[in-house]
Amino acid sequence: MFSGLCEQWLSKGWRAICKFFVRRQRGPSKKDLDRQGETIAEEFLKKAGYKILGRRVRLGQVEVDLLAMEEDVLVAVEVKTRTHKSQLVAFWQIHAGKRRRLKRALEAAAKKMGQGLSGLRCDVILVIVRGSARPEIFHYKNVPLQS
Repeated sequence: MFSGLCEQWLSKGWRAICKFFVRRQRGPSKKDLDRQGETIAEEFLKKAGYKILGRRVRLGQVEVDLLAMEEDVLVAVEVKTRTHKSQLVAFWQIHAGKRRRLKRALEAAAKKMGQGLSGLRCDVILVIVRGSARPEIFHYKNVPLQS
């Protein structure tokens, strides 16, 4: 109601002040949406048989959303969370520089882990969240790390 009064009766300057104090209710913040997507992706991977090694793991200059093992393959997982399907394919939202850094980071992590790895891989999971509807999950395996 106060917001409506501001719109009707007050001058432009006062309207701006009222808008500052009376915010419209919006959806979750980008940070909250990202965390929600990471949680959904983590549960998805666990159900698919992956062992989660860490969440928001820093490998050198790169932060990996999820670090996991699928059998004896080390997998860095980038999670992209969106609110609608009309987004670009998730792979293209990871710029070439980050893909190169991811490759180097995975190689460094593999050296630290030592023997027993048969491979390294980068996956991208796109999570579409729409209110209370069941989230849609698209898992892109073995995303090329070369541009």
